[in-house]
Amino acid sequence: MKALVAAVSACLLLGVQGAARAAAGDEVYARPGQLVAADGTRLNLYCTGRGSPAVVFDSGWEDWAPVWAIVQPE
Repeated sequence: MKALVAAVSACLLLGVQGAARAAAGDEVYARPGQLVAADGTRLNLYCTGRGSPAVVFDSGWEDWAPVWAIVQPE
């Protein structure tokens, strides 16, 4: 029984590790902007368009930045 639990645990761990590596290399996580220093930290700044008004998109809690890619061109 212990061998079965160990084998299943190892398979799950390898599967999760492989998925994490694939996600980290995914193009959706590419940083097209530039890193800028701000208040002791570094932020990825990506600017498009010109003119005013200035609009800032920020991913909020439990959200991620690529969701804004849908509305950025508008």
